[in-house]
Amino acid sequence: MIKMNIKKKISTNEGSLHQKTIKGSFWSFTTRISTLALDIIQLVIVARLLNPKDYGLLGIALLTQTIFLVFTETGFQESIIQKKKKNIEEYLNTAWTTLIIRGLLIYTIIFFAAPYIAIFFNEPRAAIIIQVIGLSLVMSSLNNIAVTLLRKELEFNKTFILNLGRVLPSFIMTVALAFILRNVWALVGGVIMGSIGSLYISYLVHPYRPKIEFDRQKASEMLGFGKWIFGITILVFIGSQGDDLMVGRIVGVAALGLYQMAYRIAQAPLKEFIYNINTVLFSTFSKVQDYTSILKSGYLKVTTFSLAIAFPVTIGLAIIGREFTIVFLGEKWMAVIPILSILAMAALVKSFISTSTPIFKSVGKPRYEFEKQLVRASTIIILIVPLTQKFGIIGTSYTVLISCLLALIVWYKRITQVIDVKLKELWRIIAPPLIGSIAMAGSLLGVKKIIDLVSIEPLILKFLGFLLLCLIGTGVYFLILLIFQKYTKNYKNLGIILRMFKERKKKKNNILEKTAN
Repeated sequence: MIKMNIKKKISTNEGSLHQKTIKGSFWSFTTRISTLALDIIQLVIVARLLNPKDYGLLGIALLTQTIFLVFTETGFQESIIQKKKKNIEEYLNTAWTTLIIRGLLIYTIIFFAAPYIAIFFNEPRAAIIIQVIGLSLVMSSLNNIAVTLLRKELEFNKTFILNLGRVLPSFIMTVALAFILRNVWALVGGVIMGSIGSLYISYLVHPYRPKIEFDRQKASEMLGFGKWIFGITILVFIGSQGDDLMVGRIVGVAALGLYQMAYRIAQAPLKEFIYNINTVLFSTFSKVQDYTSILKSGYLKVTTFSLAIAFPVTIGLAIIGREFTIVFLGEKWMAVIPILSILAMAALVKSFISTSTPIFKSVGKPRYEFEKQLVRASTIIILIVPLTQKFGIIGTSYTVLISCLLALIVWYKRITQVIDVKLKELWRIIAPPLIGSIAMAGSLLGVKKIIDLVSIEPLILKFLGFLLLCLIGTGVYFLILLIFQKYTKNYKNLGIILRMFKERKKKKNNILEKTAN
């Protein structure tokens, strides 16, 4: 009877929450995959036409913009999604008006501060780039605030259109200008065009038309939830981009371009995948936030799926990062190879700690997310300067990895409190992809001893060799997962496999003893 009541409560007019979540997940996953595909294609084309310093200049401009956005974060959009109230549209105008004012103020400050920021990074050319790319911030603030409701109601088919309206124009403009200009302005043009496309599509996908209006009471109510989002955003910035700031300042713009490229390659596949999951789950879990058993069941299923992707992607990249760089980026990017493996391992740990983010927010405990990010940020602040000064971008990479490992402790403590998950339950879902990835890594190392992609010519043969590595690694990984599925009933008992091998060994020894006698 209780289960029937729960199902009724979480149903909507368009179907059950379960069906909407699956549909939303499909469209959100399609969005992130299409974005990742275009991003990889753009990366492969443009990276060969531009140089690390061009990416470093763009990095300075985007970093500057991000700093101002982070320290003025309102958390209004997350607050709108988390609210249970049906008349949520009453909050939209206040949120939209506030975001426009914020955007204009930030751009004004950035415009006049640009020359001084360029001096800080010892790169005069950065000033004009910072001023021009800041226009994208103004256009983003004018986006239709009602698109937030698409996430709240799991209408990710429309967010797919919204995302495509941003990514596709940016891709076309960047690639076209890269062939024509062969400099950093190709990247800048892509960012601006993406903002224009996003602004136009945001009013196309939702009929609501916001107007200038400010309600102090509603703003205060949203800020009550948003204050934690504000704190989390600052800490996430320190944990994810504080390293960029120090590399650009201490090592230089060219090193920043190399570091950001390595970070982008290591983090992008999982970042897109995890963002997709977290976007859907925050909206979904917010609707069932009062039912711990449903939250726990959903969390374990999603984490199982996440880790099944995260382990092979990150460990595989750590093993074949050198081959990836040679085949797709070219000789001028060889300096990213030493740090690619370190950042890939950091991405793996982040895949663990990121799965708790939608849970903490949906149950109204963003403070737990704040604590997790505080550990990461504190570690970055303490270690980033000495390690970067001593070891360069390799030291920076180790700082990122250490910060993620320490945050893992907080993740485990808080997630067990919120949904009462046990270490044994977590191990059951960690063991199969971990062992499968180790087997995959062994097979890749074995094949690499036979096939040396560096010495193979022409480029097409290198690509085919890289593809062969990926196919072999993927095949071994899925073979191990199938073995687990057969002998552990969907990964529920690792001990069965261990006992099976012990029994076989025992039988073998008995046979040998009888034969000897």
